[in-house]
Amino acid sequence: MSQVPSSSGGSTSARIADAIGKRILRRQYQVGQRLVEADLMRDFGVSRSTVREALKTLAASGVVELTHNRGAVVGELSAEDAKELLQVLEMLSALAARLAAENIGRGNNRQRFEAAAKPLTGIEFSDDLDRVLGQRARFYQVMFDIAGNKELDRAMPLPRVHLFRTQFHALLTRADVRAMVSEYRGITEAILDADPAKAEARMRRHIQKTAERTLPHYL
Repeated sequence: MSQVPSSSGGSTSARIADAIGKRILRRQYQVGQRLVEADLMRDFGVSRSTVREALKTLAASGVVELTHNRGAVVGELSAEDAKELLQVLEMLSALAARLAAENIGRGNNRQRFEAAAKPLTGIEFSDDLDRVLGQRARFYQVMFDIAGNKELDRAMPLPRVHLFRTQFHALLTRADVRAMVSEYRGITEAILDADPAKAEARMRRHIQKTAERTLPHYL
């Protein structure tokens, strides 16, 4: 049985929704998979009402589909969904990169960001798909933390981002991953150089390249 995360804040159902979203990101739950209430109750040690509330939260976020016949099912993004999500991510992630560059000299921000970026941008891991994608979540988490804007955090559609990354995980080639790592190196360099304009521009370009790598799969 998994423990309910206690550090996320909010209600128990909100924390369960967050935990389910992270399992989607780690591909423990796949697109189209049925989420059985009894299994979730057992896994997280919570009541049926808490599980149902969490699933309603995820359904409202467009991550889970609630049906009469199958109950809760992990959703799937359409081509238009993915395009619109990436448009939003470009704006929000670019702002986070800009703010992180502005704040990099404060406190221990530089050390924290270097520690988060190194496993992702290290050349020895650039061909390791699962490792790169796993380290990416930490990179973004620390970048947004350093950006230090709570409204930006609230605006970020994380559950949908997790679903997007899971949906396209199997479609990424080794060449795609190497290109991603190169882009993250450029973003990291700009943030550590405390260059907000360059950090923003490089993050925007990275999200645009992400669209180029993923959206054609819908054709």
